[in-house]
Amino acid sequence: MFGPTGTLDVTITQSSPDLSATGTIGLSSLGLGNETGTGSGTVSGDTVTFTFNSPTVGSGNGTVTGTSISGSGTVGGVLMFGDFTFSGTISGETISGTFNFTTGGAGIASVTRQ
Repeated sequence: MFGPTGTLDVTITQSSPDLSATGTIGLSSLGLGNETGTGSGTVSGDTVTFTFNSPTVGSGNGTVTGTSISGSGTVGGVLMFGDFTFSGTISGETISGTFNFTTGGAGIASVTRQ
């Protein structure tokens, strides 16, 4: 089972109805340092659809509707963790969720707006 820990820093910019994002994910517990990534999305009503990609961490897509978030992706590149799904909730300025890898193992993520 994988147990990486590290920081997650994402900057999201909205230019209605489009979103763009850049950020880093800390993978120092795996000896990889901070890895960069990008994302994009669109807003339609109360639904946001988005994609994200990082050369090392992988790619995925998802939706945010109201107070829930869900999606899927693949961790490729150096890590090769495989396919995953994720789901979570949004409460106030915090997004919390769980990543489940189809090859076994899970991780928990929490992002708070600053």
